[in-house]
Amino acid sequence: MKLLFTAAAAALLATSVGAQQTGQYPIDVVKAIVGYPAGQTTDIVTRIISERLSQKWKTPVVVQNIAGAGSTIAAATAARAKQDGQTILFTANAAMVTGPHIYKNLTYKPFEDFEFVNLSIWVPYVCAVNPALPVTDMASLRKYIKDNPGKVAYGSPGIATMSHLTMERLKAEHGFDVLHVPYQGSAAVLTDLASGNLQFACEPTSVVGPFIDGGRIRPIAVTSEKRLPGFPKVPTIGETYHGFTSGAWIGVVVPKGVPKATFDKLNADIDQVLQEKSVKERFEKMGLAVISAGPEKFTQLAKEDDKTYGQLIRSLNLQ
Repeated sequence: MKLLFTAAAAALLATSVGAQQTGQYPIDVVKAIVGYPAGQTTDIVTRIISERLSQKWKTPVVVQNIAGAGSTIAAATAARAKQDGQTILFTANAAMVTGPHIYKNLTYKPFEDFEFVNLSIWVPYVCAVNPALPVTDMASLRKYIKDNPGKVAYGSPGIATMSHLTMERLKAEHGFDVLHVPYQGSAAVLTDLASGNLQFACEPTSVVGPFIDGGRIRPIAVTSEKRLPGFPKVPTIGETYHGFTSGAWIGVVVPKGVPKATFDKLNADIDQVLQEKSVKERFEKMGLAVISAGPEKFTQLAKEDDKTYGQLIRSLNLQ
């Protein structure tokens, strides 16, 4: 009986390995880990893509939320997963390029423990002011700050968030001498911006939209490379300060060592899902941009961000 069991297990293992080597993927339920609570942008993106992958594969894709420590707990969990592609991580800048410079005792190294599969979504930010502020663009905002020293404050949803780091880059690179006021979440930032307790903030399109539509705040710039379809009259920061872009990205990574056939199929299938008209429209309505860049571009961007934000975080002594 023992010999039969051993033989059966060996046959199953051989079948599994053979399936991975020939590109047969997935071979079982896929676990999609996300480092944020349900309802947050990265979680919503994860669930939309996972649902379509599940339908495409005719195999369940189970989303597991592991929130905490800037999503680094989820990344640490994924880094320890089996290298078979059955566990994938939907991740953002925080766990891959900013967290490692802030949290000193992480158990993973992004570029040693992960392979970057697909850069799926770009989350652009809209920079807005309180309507009482007599500015219309970034140049006039900078002049107003210079003419009114100590009277302009910006808010962010927390230390080392992309909203915070975006503004700190503007301060360091273009002389925006403003006070930072950290909050716990974007809703509190925008409420105080609308009431006049703050003068300026850069937040994701999905959260600023209702405040702009209601006339409670005024948009003056977007952080994307190109103007956003939802805000066609609002210039990019790059139109004033050449080459400046910012925002968050969301992509899929796997533990290093996943078979190439599995890796390539996962990237191809995610790309197919993201090219579907209904999926694109769903993301665009959320103010998100579909990128679907493959491993080479994703890895390059992550390394560039790691250098840029690593230097910034060290200069601010954020821990």
